[in-house]
Amino acid sequence: MNPLYWILVGVLAYTAVIVTLNRRGLLPSSLSISGPLMTVHTRRGRAAIDRLARPKRFWRALANMGVGVALVVMVGTFLMLLSRAMQIIESPSTQTALRQPRNVLVIPGVNEFLPLSVAPEIVAGLLVGMVVHEGGHALLCRVEDIEIESMGVALLALLPIGAFVEPDEDSVDAADRGPRTRMYAAGVLNNFIVTLVTFGLLFGPVVGAVAVAPGAAVGGVSPDGAAAAAGIDAGDRIVSVDGQSVASNADLQTLLANTSESRVTATLANGTEVTVEPQPLVTAVYPASPFAAGSSGDTDGDDDSDGDTDDTGIAARDRITAVNGTPVSTTGDIRAATGNATAVELTVTTPNGTTRTASGPLGVLSTVSPNDPLDAAGATAGEPVVITRIADHRIIEFADMRAALSGASPGEPVSVVAYSDGTSTTYTVELAEHPDDEDRAFLGISSPTDLSGVRVDSMGITSYPADTFLSILGGDIGAGSPSRCSTSSCCRSRP
Repeated sequence: MNPLYWILVGVLAYTAVIVTLNRRGLLPSSLSISGPLMTVHTRRGRAAIDRLARPKRFWRALANMGVGVALVVMVGTFLMLLSRAMQIIESPSTQTALRQPRNVLVIPGVNEFLPLSVAPEIVAGLLVGMVVHEGGHALLCRVEDIEIESMGVALLALLPIGAFVEPDEDSVDAADRGPRTRMYAAGVLNNFIVTLVTFGLLFGPVVGAVAVAPGAAVGGVSPDGAAAAAGIDAGDRIVSVDGQSVASNADLQTLLANTSESRVTATLANGTEVTVEPQPLVTAVYPASPFAAGSSGDTDGDDDSDGDTDDTGIAARDRITAVNGTPVSTTGDIRAATGNATAVELTVTTPNGTTRTASGPLGVLSTVSPNDPLDAAGATAGEPVVITRIADHRIIEFADMRAALSGASPGEPVSVVAYSDGTSTTYTVELAEHPDDEDRAFLGISSPTDLSGVRVDSMGITSYPADTFLSILGGDIGAGSPSRCSTSSCCRSRP
């Protein structure tokens, strides 16, 4: 049954019981009942508020700032709602999980994004927000000599939904406009101050005390991948593979690339061990890739004029099973099976079980940067090329390109083999000084991608970038995984 029905039944039962007790006079006078709503009134704490309100000049000066903050928040909120309403009228938004009725309610266990386990934290946060807000009203009441009748909280079936300060109406009427305005704006100011303090703590000592848990965090699992078949789910954390510890997402990829085993044992953070059969799962294929459907690098014996492009090429969710007829299980196997060959034939199995092949050059897919060395050597600026060799180095992944140029100097000529539209050309490129470091040479490409633009994952998982998120929370927006171009002597970053 839908959890909303259980919530409704519980609220109705609570209402029946509390109304009956109230009618029979069994509840204390400090409780006020109105259906499922209950307000708890008290006069305690007024002496403490009086003592806190003694530096009146300070509180009035701060409250004047609160009036300005309240005006800005009020006008800004109105404009934001107006803009959002116009956007909805012009382009109605599609229905998503966030817009489901159950997810509009901030009720743990009902809202699918708020598990029941976080209920204490949410209730505590609501109480802090409400007490601080209403405490501001109470404080300014006493600063401006406005009497307080009572204070308290409002509950909906035991769930705190609000707090209140009940000022004496005669005292409010007797006060001038300025004191009344400061009193009404005090709650907004207090919420603003609490927000600033909270963010200051979050981005400071709290973030500094948090560390990323070791292991490869799984952010998502492809239903066609090896991880899903092994029972690994989003939220799991892989801490070792075949007894070798995994400290990060990069470690996992390195271990899988270097293994030759057709089966590996992955250990999760909770101690569970699962057997995984790695298989290179295609997660994306760049349109310029020679292995993409209908590309010029797709050689099946004709020029695709027979209209068979739908049956050729590689697409996301395909699994690479062989390279040049050699079975492969990991990206390391793909490297080994490729050897020194420039053009390869990839055999893939589609999600519906069909087997097909695609042929083309295997290297680093990149774009020729205008007015840079490769462009000056004769390559067409702005065009995609697949670089398969630099000097004596076979290029399959970006790391190969970086290694090939690591010892090169600006002004040094190197031979570069690159494919464009299925045609191989050898260029003699005079390396130039890197724009960011005159001691480094660079080739003049952008957006380099391994395996000719075929993105492959042996596990079929999407990593959760916890280290990047933690860096952003700490204020280091540029932290996390550095750009390939920013760390290489091969390319320049696109503006």
